[in-house]
Amino acid sequence: MLWTRTARPRHIGDSVWRALTWAAGITTVVVLGGVAAFLIADGIPALAGDAGSLPRGVASIWQLVWPLLFGSAWAAAWALLLATPIGIGFALFVTMVAPRRLGQVLGGAIDLLAAVPSVVYGLWGLFVVAPVAARAYTWVNAHFGWFPLFSGQPSATGRTVLTAAVVLAIMVLPMIATLSREVIALVPKTNIEGAYALGSTRWRVIRLVVLPQAKSGIMAGVLLALGRALGETMAVAMVLSGSLKISFQLLTTQNPGTVAAFIAQNFPEAQGLEVNALLWLGLMLFALTLVVNSLARAVISRKSVDGQSTASPMSTQGGSIEGAGPATETRPIVAQVKAWAGQPAMPLPSAPPPLAKARRLNNLATAAMAFCGVAAAGPLIGLLWTTVSRGFGRMDAAFFTESMRGIIGAGGGALHALTGTVMITLAATVIAAPLGLVTALWLVEEADRSHNSGVRRLARSVRLVVDVMTGIPSIVAGLTAYALISIVAGPGTRSGAAGALALAIIMVPVVERACEEVLVRVPDDLREGGLALGGQRWRVVTQVVMPTARPGIASAIVLGVSRIVGETAPLLLVAGFTDSMNYNLFSGRMMSLPVYIYSQWQNKGVDGAAYDARAWSAALLLVAFVLVLQVAARFVGRRKEN
Repeated sequence: MLWTRTARPRHIGDSVWRALTWAAGITTVVVLGGVAAFLIADGIPALAGDAGSLPRGVASIWQLVWPLLFGSAWAAAWALLLATPIGIGFALFVTMVAPRRLGQVLGGAIDLLAAVPSVVYGLWGLFVVAPVAARAYTWVNAHFGWFPLFSGQPSATGRTVLTAAVVLAIMVLPMIATLSREVIALVPKTNIEGAYALGSTRWRVIRLVVLPQAKSGIMAGVLLALGRALGETMAVAMVLSGSLKISFQLLTTQNPGTVAAFIAQNFPEAQGLEVNALLWLGLMLFALTLVVNSLARAVISRKSVDGQSTASPMSTQGGSIEGAGPATETRPIVAQVKAWAGQPAMPLPSAPPPLAKARRLNNLATAAMAFCGVAAAGPLIGLLWTTVSRGFGRMDAAFFTESMRGIIGAGGGALHALTGTVMITLAATVIAAPLGLVTALWLVEEADRSHNSGVRRLARSVRLVVDVMTGIPSIVAGLTAYALISIVAGPGTRSGAAGALALAIIMVPVVERACEEVLVRVPDDLREGGLALGGQRWRVVTQVVMPTARPGIASAIVLGVSRIVGETAPLLLVAGFTDSMNYNLFSGRMMSLPVYIYSQWQNKGVDGAAYDARAWSAALLLVAFVLVLQVAARFVGRRKEN
């Protein structure tokens, strides 16, 4: 029996509790749903701009929009073309070929690859990938220059759209690999074993049994990766030398720019209608990623509507409560994929090909999957090795005890950036963690257990908004925070508080979704027992439900912190950068560690090597911080499972 609302006497505590949770749910919708409203309101003036007021001297805002949207789509398309086969091959290798222990190690490696901040990818791509690519481009142009994509004078620096696509492919690879691994692992073992019993090889089982049942989940992962690639900012801004030209050539210096990178590169110095134009570009990027993420949800929702699954998504996981969670179509994409991926629907293969041919195909496919396993884990090894080897050079006492005030060339440190990172992250956590947690409590403990159809519709709207906001580009969150702060404190205001607000917009949906997944696992017997003993609803929630879910809630908050601690683009826009210490969140620019890395590369002085050394040391510190948070979240999650 589910715990539903009953006609119990209303207590003041219950009334306060319901008002608080309702306020949190509505606030989440208003804050997250206000992104488009702020961008529209502040972006519309750019439509009347002319050549003297818009960035790069363009005569119309659309002369910015179309080339940059093309560049974003062009780079993202090549990134998916590179990442999709490797990601799917990796997932197949881990689930179908590799020993269990090796699969766990490779799976952990790909998860860590997803946690690396984008500014570190940009630094690695600039110093490692681009020089290697430049030499390769010369060879490709010499031998295949007759092909239009490879024609033209190759770039001597390697900062081309193809290099940006390679870096983007490495960044989105974990998303494709992880979701593909989830759905492949849930294909019914009876179907797989039945195919083997009929004499099928591994490759034939994969082709005729595994992939047909997992294809929709894989497609959803690819679409989500497309949304991530379209909105990536700092890595592309550092690797790509972009322009406002529409070009299909991949190796030359005349590369189309991307929307997100253009905003990041031009926003710090923008004034007047230039700011409005960049906000309008942010709106266009938000609309594009919204469409892509909605398509990913539609793929899963269509599978649910088609009748492949009617059970709660949580019923496919150990320790879940049958029927305790909300309806399948309102759950996160991964949970929905888990709900239907394991449904037996495909017929078993028959009439296998000749044995010798089947073995050759199987060996070839196995070798290809093994290559994908190595190729997916290789970038993490290379990135970590480069970061550690180059970052230790400035790991001295001065780096942790000095700022960059008055420093030109060698010397100085990152104390001001470390302090700013801690203060901004803590402030964002103070805003986002309670809001995300209380919203999850409202959805699970109030809305899902209400018999009012209007409340249930509101809950679906909240979940839809949260799902959509989970995938928005971080630079859009920064633009939204800028627009809001401009209304309150005036245009051009930069502060640590504004940065915390931007990071909170990113963190709220992460915390809410993770907390919701934990809360639906709490057995209803505990709730009913508390009510049977005469406990008020708010006491049952705060003294029974939340203590039971405490490890999972802690893990959700740690994951949220690890999600925002490496963000660069929103802080570059609204917190700015400075060389001095600043302990006041509400006054003056405040440096953060990710922005420090970018500024050390972007604003080099005479001694360029000193700036590069500080950037790599800061990158090493940031990567170590993020990886520690990831390990902590995993540790807390394992305690929860135990």
